[in-house]
Order: sequence, then structure tokens, then C-alpha cells
Amino acid sequence: MRIALYATNEYPYPLPAGAIHAVVTLAGALADGLTERGHEVTLYCPEESTTKAHKKTLGYRSFINLPISVPSGSIRYQCKSFYSQRMVRDMVDDIKRNPVDLIHLHNVRDALPLMHLLPDIPKVVTVHDSLFITQYKFFLNLYKDLPNTHFVSISKRQQEGMPELPFFSNVYNGTDTNLFRYNPTPENHLLFSGRFIPQKGVDVAIQAAQQARRPIHVIGFFDKRVELTKEFRQAVTVLLHQPYVRYSKKVDYQNLAKLYGQAQALLFPVQWEEAFGLVMIEAMACGTPVIAFKRGSVPEIVVDGKTGYIVQTLPEMVRAIKKISLIKRQDCRDHVEKNFSQASMIEQYESVYTAVLNQSIQ
Repeated sequence: MRIALYATNEYPYPLPAGAIHAVVTLAGALADGLTERGHEVTLYCPEESTTKAHKKTLGYRSFINLPISVPSGSIRYQCKSFYSQRMVRDMVDDIKRNPVDLIHLHNVRDALPLMHLLPDIPKVVTVHDSLFITQYKFFLNLYKDLPNTHFVSISKRQQEGMPELPFFSNVYNGTDTNLFRYNPTPENHLLFSGRFIPQKGVDVAIQAAQQARRPIHVIGFFDKRVELTKEFRQAVTVLLHQPYVRYSKKVDYQNLAKLYGQAQALLFPVQWEEAFGLVMIEAMACGTPVIAFKRGSVPEIVVDGKTGYIVQTLPEMVRAIKKISLIKRQDCRDHVEKNFSQASMIEQYESVYTAVLNQSIQ
């Protein structure tokens, strides 16, 4: 198959140290994997990217490396969208000159509005965002009837947020089990990895570690793309300076994999209906169990009592930390290899592509 892939031009693939953008990682890994399986794949991406697929940059550097300073919050979000939309426009022109069998988009906001310019090419659109946000659903609904467009969810819970969207399939995200290697002998500390925004619950994770009298390694940063209150920033900053907290801002993926394996448990006190949560399968691939709040896709990813614990309150998280040694780390690794590997994800998307192309022929 001739496949075109696009996620964003905000970051290059692979991600630079310290950056967190699951969509870039997943789209890049999918492009590499599909290429290895013999498909003719074109990845539209920034110039700094490295991929096994045919790389087309169309002259665009990544947004984070542009020679202009863009403030955080809504201004940054708007500028980033302008930049991405311009690249998508050029991508559309390029595909008109160099047709493909199928386009796979991992970007709804910037790419989908221009897809009417390619009406005859089947589109697969993976929705990575939570669909429990009223305003987001309102605007996505404007494109649900776009011809020759097939939506894919990344969890069944995500679909429940917008049942009116005609989902074609569900494909769980996959992680690199060769990079995230199994470690049967962890150290005694806990781990949190993610952006510092209220929805991710970094403050709750640190408080849980404190109450459980356990050290915690916190990896992440205050996300410039999100407008954060002064109170939230101050509260998290104070917590990061507690004596039982080790804080790392910039960690490349190789070292991140080692840090997952060294932790006795990953804390995932998610505060919203998260569509997936890649950190959970990355940790479990290393044998590290996950203690997570029962929100979003958590019940689809974590097997309660076997690959971690699913809890609903801070006190329950503290109690789960104290019994984490009961979880067998090999069960965590086996669970990811069976259900959430990159190979599994790639195979499922191949099946989706075949079904979409067969449908378009009929």
C-alpha cells in the first residue's frame, strides 16, 4: 500500500530529550513499522526528523525550533495551529501531484478541515483527544460526515464520549517492547511521568508518595501549551522541592526506559477521561505495575490486582502503594507484549487500511 502519514510539525520524530508528545511517537513508530513490513510510506514531518519511511518535510522545521519566541497558553496554541495548517495545505498539494492509496491522519484540528480537497483518497483519522469535552465535541461534530473519512479510537471509553461519531474501528496504542525492557529487580521508589497540568495529577502523585512514606522520582514539565494558574504552579513547585522527591525535567527516551524499570510502581492519578495514557504501557513493558485512578481508559489497560491497582481516591492509592510488592512484574510485561506492543498496533492498522480500501472499491 502507498500510505501518507501526518501527525504535527510541532516536534520532530524521534522526540528531543524532555519533550512529551505521544502522538508524534506513535505516528513515527507506525511509519517505521509499516515501512519494515513492505509498504510504501511517506511521513510528512519536520526537517529534523529521522524515519525509515520516505521523509517529506516540504521545507518545514519543527515549531519548537523556529527562530521566534512564542509565549505559552492560547497565543502559542494559535501560532502552532497556523504553522501546522500551512504544512497540511502543502501536503495536500504534494499528494495531488503524488497520489497515495490512503492517508492516515493523527491530527484532527489542523488537518481534517483541508481533507475535502482530496475527496477521492480514503482517509483514516485516529482521534487522540478526550471526547468528554463539550466544546471539542461540538467542533469535531462539524466533520463527522466528511466523505471517505474513517475515524479510529484509541480506547472504547473514548468512543463513549461521542457515540454520534461514526467510528470505523478501535486500535489501542502500542509501545516499543525492545526499548522498554523488562527489569525484574526494581529499586524502592515510585515514579510519575507526564506533563504538569491538573488533569495529570502530578500533585496527587507526590502527596500519595508522601503519605505512603516512599521516595518518588517525578519526570515532566509545566506545559507551555496550557494556561496554568499561578496557584497550581506554586503548589507543584513546592511539592517538587520536598526531600523525598527527585525531579528530572529533561530525559531522553533511552534513559526514560531505564527509569521506568527502576521504579517499583508508576503512579497515574489521572483527573479526567484520558483517551489512553501511553505511560501506563511503557511502565508495564518494563515490568513496573501501575497504580491509577479509575478514569478514562485505565480499566482497559490495567488489570486490577494483576498488573497494578485501580483506585478512586488518594487514601486508596496510598494503601495500594503499600501492597505493590504483591504484583508480579512478569505479569505486567506479558500483558503489554500480548495487548499493547507496537507490532500489534501496526498489524491492527494494516487490517483497518485493508478494510477501508475494500470498502472504497465497493
